[in-house]
Amino acid sequence: MIRVRTMQALLVGVCLIALCSGIAAAGGKLPVPAPDRPVNHDGGDPSLNEEVRQKQQEIDQYLFVDHAREIAGFQVTHTAPQADYVEIGITPFSVENAAYLYDIFGHDMVLVVAGRQAELLSPATAYNDVEIDAVAQAGVSPAWYALGVFVLIGGFIVLRWKRAIKNTLL
Repeated sequence: MIRVRTMQALLVGVCLIALCSGIAAAGGKLPVPAPDRPVNHDGGDPSLNEEVRQKQQEIDQYLFVDHAREIAGFQVTHTAPQADYVEIGITPFSVENAAYLYDIFGHDMVLVVAGRQAELLSPATAYNDVEIDAVAQAGVSPAWYALGVFVLIGGFIVLRWKRAIKNTLL
């Protein structure tokens, strides 16, 4: 009788351990993609020299605050500090539009390029081609499935063994 109780306690313990570890393995968090970089960054890169940062602040103040309504015929999409110049993106790009900005800011630390209008993406459209499989991301290995099969088979064997003992005693 002591063996039967010991086997039952052992079987219940193994089942609880398998259940708890399965719950813990499935509780992993899915990776979250990093947000997009901003169109205008503040020049927080320490490798940029102070002249470039000041030139970008001057350009931003002129284009986006002081004279935002005066610029006609094109749109400024971004300003970005680089190693030794400030990049200004415009759309539509043309030589005349670039010459207009070069006349205002000079050729020294400015490069006018073809810009691209930023588009807002909703979470549904941003990741519509990515299918997230929670089980695959949680990393459940086949060993856990094998352990579950062994626990079920062991429980069945113990149950049959217990019935056989009970029938022999009667």
